[in-house]
Amino acid sequence: MSKIRKIIRMYTNGRSIMSIAAQADTSRNTVKKYLASFKDSGFTFE
Repeated sequence: MSKIRKIIRMYTNGRSIMSIAAQADTSRNTVKKYLASFKDSGFTFE
């Protein structure tokens, strides 16, 4: 679960999907999937 939080935190800080994927050691498609779920949920990262 901490990897997903890390990805969302980097995204809300303005990082690009490519740099998030490199930093989190995951694929860009996985990052896109996590971010799409985050946006659809309506939650905020606070």
